[in-house]
Amino acid sequence: MKKRIFILVFIIIIVLLSVIFINKMNTKTQEEQFSYRLEYVKSLDDIDKSKPTVIFFKGLINKEESLEYEIMLKELKNEINFNLVHISLDYVTTDEQKNIIDKYNVTRVPMIVVKDKNQNDVETYYNITYEKLKELINKLS
Repeated sequence: MKKRIFILVFIIIIVLLSVIFINKMNTKTQEEQFSYRLEYVKSLDDIDKSKPTVIFFKGLINKEESLEYEIMLKELKNEINFNLVHISLDYVTTDEQKNIIDKYNVTRVPMIVVKDKNQNDVETYYNITYEKLKELINKLS
């Protein structure tokens, strides 16, 4: 009898833990679900100032295209060493992000801003191919 009670309590605990785990997985923010897992920073303070920088503005309003560019940037980051800064227009969490959005007058996404090693703006793109971006970053490296 004690063995059955123990097994029943054990099963109830397992079910409760499973429900809690599933609930936590479902409560991830939309940004976490949207974001492709990359090595990136969200602040210009965290970058290596000796490398070129790409600032990537993304948003859920253009989710598919933003995701395509995000994947492209991940592949490019695997080939070339540069700083990659992500800013989501849907989740502006710091004053720095707001100031950067205002500085570049971001009105649509995805948008890519390329900076050279001296952190001077080189170019801003709404549409760019993988090859062209790779060529540009290679020139700046």
